[in-house]
Amino acid sequence: MEDWKKIDLFKDEEEGFAIEGNELVEDDTFNRSLVGKIWTTNSFNARIFKQVIVQAWRLKNPVEVQELNKNLFLFKFTTKRDAEGVLKNGPWSFDRNLVILERISGEEQPSKLEMFNGVFWARVYDLPLKLRTDVVAVKLGDTMGKFVEVDNNEGNRMGKCLRIKTTVDLRKPLKRGTVITYQGKSLRVFFKYERLPTFCYACGKIGHQIKDCETLEGNTDTGFDEIEEKDCPF
Repeated sequence: MEDWKKIDLFKDEEEGFAIEGNELVEDDTFNRSLVGKIWTTNSFNARIFKQVIVQAWRLKNPVEVQELNKNLFLFKFTTKRDAEGVLKNGPWSFDRNLVILERISGEEQPSKLEMFNGVFWARVYDLPLKLRTDVVAVKLGDTMGKFVEVDNNEGNRMGKCLRIKTTVDLRKPLKRGTVITYQGKSLRVFFKYERLPTFCYACGKIGHQIKDCETLEGNTDTGFDEIEEKDCPF
């Protein structure tokens, strides 16, 4: 499909036609569907992926899977509740690679679907207890990426850390922490992400390992390689 973008249409081909609203699919398919891709540049067996990921969800109802493009899949669930449950219980992975899942309206062109956001729970450490409010949680989530929600469990709020779900741009390195200014003091807080898939400890990005890192070539001072993989806070 990527090669189609390079084709120049003739003038008579570009005349085309208009589509009216009453000519669209009218059932609730897209209300209970998700589109997904694997965040990797490595090859994989699509048939095995479809089997494994559906089994991992452990749903009682069947899921129909269709390939829209290379490394682009449509998951049609039996119920909207099943689709929402899969989104809520992520992130999911296949062969240690992140599986990106997003809602779809059905009006998108498959070739123009840009999927580069991952949703993760992150733990914020060394944050003063008095600062663990919803307002501060939103600011922290937006610092990592885009705030989604905060864990309101009292044990987590006032325990070792504050748990925040955030959407991160997978094209960028994960944020390891930030500095908060409170009462004229600079407070350093640190982030630890849960259920991380394949991760590069050299550049801080998800989707590849150190041995495949292009950023590392000629630049060993990245900050992430100061910590051994077994001791890494991510």
